[in-house]
Amino acid sequence: MAHLCVGCSLSYVEAIRKDEYGVLQFYVNHGAYNRTRRCGNRKCGNELVVNEFGDFFFRCGKYYTPKRKKIKCRFTASAKKGTFFENAHLPLTDIFYVVASILCLVPPRQDYLEKNFNISSKTAVDWYSFCREVFVDHVANNDVTLGGVGHIVEIDEAKFGKRKYNRGRLIEGQWVFGGIDHTTHETFLVPVEKRDKETLLKIIKEKIVPGSTIISDCWRAYDCLEDEGFVHETVNHSKEFVDPRTHAHTNTIEQTWRSVKDKIPRYGRKKTHFVGYLGEYLFKAKYPNLNERIHHFWVAAAKLYPPEH
Repeated sequence: MAHLCVGCSLSYVEAIRKDEYGVLQFYVNHGAYNRTRRCGNRKCGNELVVNEFGDFFFRCGKYYTPKRKKIKCRFTASAKKGTFFENAHLPLTDIFYVVASILCLVPPRQDYLEKNFNISSKTAVDWYSFCREVFVDHVANNDVTLGGVGHIVEIDEAKFGKRKYNRGRLIEGQWVFGGIDHTTHETFLVPVEKRDKETLLKIIKEKIVPGSTIISDCWRAYDCLEDEGFVHETVNHSKEFVDPRTHAHTNTIEQTWRSVKDKIPRYGRKKTHFVGYLGEYLFKAKYPNLNERIHHFWVAAAKLYPPEH
């Protein structure tokens, strides 16, 4: 599906100040829904325009004469069918404002959404979920491999959770395996149930190009990396990393963990939602310019939920 907008800049303040016409025009420009379509009655074929400031239905009332007798076409169809808005109860303008808030504001945001847009807690949670579907799909369909000859890729695992009863060393939560390319700064993050050799090696071979230099801690699961075509070195992740070629401090996986933890919900997060949390982080890291992020989200939403006509 072709998108009319190939790139636009829109700040958060500009987004929430858009009036209804401006919001609907933005949706159309980004392919989120169509204003026109052909009548679904093959005997009619009339060009229809959506009832945009009403119920978002296409309705045909054209008279046609299949057998010398005038018949009124009664074809109807929802312009929302198949789109990001299908089954939505919020007005399309409010959806735009809520999505812009999710894209541009950092957690916690739920109280802000409920109070400023007069929505329920359930509605806010639902729209978080819908947005995360777009994040995850976009990341999955734009997956890249890290590294290459001359590239350093640092890998590590981190556990997201809290100490049981706030005491002791036992931590409940979700393990995440990640890596960062020190040249391109591209990142992968994958939730894992196990940190064994089989699980981690499978991800490494999918995400990192052979010939790359992999920096890891001394976890025994990584002992086989040189046998798999990688240059393997070890490092203490708790210390600041210095690039051995330039002797300059660089972005590390530890910095990535801190950034991820800062940007995912601290309270009420669920293990089953971790793919969505990481998808949101990676999407936003890919589009750090807030003024461009809204554009990229709606292009991605239109690709995941294209209009059915």
